[in-house]
Amino acid sequence: MILSWQVLHRWLALIIGLQLLLWIVSGLALNLIPSSVFNTELHRKPIETSAISLVNPGQTKLASLSTLAAKLMDKHLVSIELTLLFDEPMYQVQLIDKGQLDGPHLAYYWAKDLNPVSLSLDNLSLLARNSYQANAENATSPASFAKPLLLPTEESGFQTQAPVYLVAVNDEAQTRIYLNGASGEVLAHKNSRSTIKQWLFMLHFMDYAPENGLTFNHLWIQIIALFSLLLGVSGTALVIKRLYQGHYSLKSPFSRWFGLSRQAASAQVIRVFDKQNTPLSRLSLESGALLTSLNHPKERIKTQCGGGGSCGLCMVRFMDTAPKPQEADIAKISRRKLEQGYRLSCQHDAADCQTLAPQQTEINIALTTRGQLNTWCD
Repeated sequence: MILSWQVLHRWLALIIGLQLLLWIVSGLALNLIPSSVFNTELHRKPIETSAISLVNPGQTKLASLSTLAAKLMDKHLVSIELTLLFDEPMYQVQLIDKGQLDGPHLAYYWAKDLNPVSLSLDNLSLLARNSYQANAENATSPASFAKPLLLPTEESGFQTQAPVYLVAVNDEAQTRIYLNGASGEVLAHKNSRSTIKQWLFMLHFMDYAPENGLTFNHLWIQIIALFSLLLGVSGTALVIKRLYQGHYSLKSPFSRWFGLSRQAASAQVIRVFDKQNTPLSRLSLESGALLTSLNHPKERIKTQCGGGGSCGLCMVRFMDTAPKPQEADIAKISRRKLEQGYRLSCQHDAADCQTLAPQQTEINIALTTRGQLNTWCD
């Protein structure tokens, strides 16, 4: 079970660590890079508004709202807004079909004759051109406009029921103009710089799925939150396991700092041999894991897992009686070697070694790998 927790903890730490790195890098980029670099309004012309006079109906020649209501008798009118399109007044009507459970939708009518607004591709192209203004960088080479392209609903990226058209501009910023195909409204200007900003926001908020919409608490946020909880649970399980095995001890650092005698903790010593059974060192048996004794007071056996039992680099051979193999021993060491006394020194504490031969004062251990021999020193 301990190896299962270690594998789970390792993969969770990798996933969350990568997302944390992306969060930090994207956050720094969004804060340190000037906002002008990501300007989406680089070539967007400011909107010029003009007032519509309602004081003199003869001058404006607007159809009355009662006439509009009579035209839409089979619908519930929610709101009516008067706007301009090509300098012509237009009614934007929010309505609900009677007897239908669908929500409100928008319809557009010319305010003079109440005919439905219908925009051609040429109309949309003209609206896109009218919303564009050149700057000093492309003043000498006029930009060219592509024909309006109808975008699929799932790819438009805008919260609207109307068709969305894209007009690509061949300029230095690769400007893209998005228009509402029903009302002619210019929804947005985007360019290659704003695309970078959009990617940074996607990485920062983990907004990897377009269907997330505008909500923050989307599926990926919930998944990472669950992974973070599991990371804490698996880490706690590993800490409890290592505490049980004696990996953490307050006495060990105090004895190193103040030179306290460890004879009271253990009267046994460890005799270390190489692969040919040649004596190398005599070490005191410290409390905690056997690996702690072998690496006291300096590191002699290097590991990758820090004593978690997953790398197998701390494997040694008990030359006399070996302790009972732990789950990590069985997972990392073959049955033949287990029978020969091979064990992971990080999985067995001083108490295990003392109970093997309580009457003996020495425990004989042999190193098993060339890497251990290369880094071993008194």
